[in-house]
Amino acid sequence: MAIDPGTRGLRTTVPFGRAVAAAMRERQIGVRQLARQAGISPGHLSRVLREVDGKRATPELIERVREALKFPEAFFVESRRHRIVALLETDPELTDEIEEIVNAACRVRT
Repeated sequence: MAIDPGTRGLRTTVPFGRAVAAAMRERQIGVRQLARQAGISPGHLSRVLREVDGKRATPELIERVREALKFPEAFFVESRRHRIVALLETDPELTDEIEEIVNAACRVRT
């Protein structure tokens, strides 16, 4: 994927659907080809990418697409967010540490 304002090297801050669409354009592949490579229904992938009917990418779908596109593990912001949430759910001390950081950041911004 080309470097754009939402991309920092091997990761992006661009939402999943837009990042995948950009990668597909760059690689000149369509939804059907990507879906086949990822082992996903083309219709489902299309609806997720466009967020039709509230369809959102699950962590599993994101991982399949990431592997098909051969992106690094932490490329999509949604993957990084899911990893952070999973860690917070299993580590109460880490949750407290992050809460302190968030509270401090909120105080600085106000």
